[in-house]
Amino acid sequence: MAEDYRGVAKVFWSGRSQAIRLPAACRFNVSEVEVVKNGDTLTLRPRGKNWRRYFASSTRGSLPEREQPPLEDGEPLR
Repeated sequence: MAEDYRGVAKVFWSGRSQAIRLPAACRFNVSEVEVVKNGDTLTLRPRGKNWRRYFASSTRGSLPEREQPPLEDGEPLR
């Protein structure tokens, strides 16, 4: 994977939480990020919608009914 930026971020304490001050080149335009820890590597990425939240927010029955053709009899798949 090609790198777009390599630099140093400052780690500090804010109350009882540890925080990281990101360089301007690495700022996010979102209010929340996902944190993935793999060994000693941390990956931060904008928090996206996941399927569980998508299905929880969807309103069932909001799609119009559609005409479904009848099932055909045929050989079972092998």
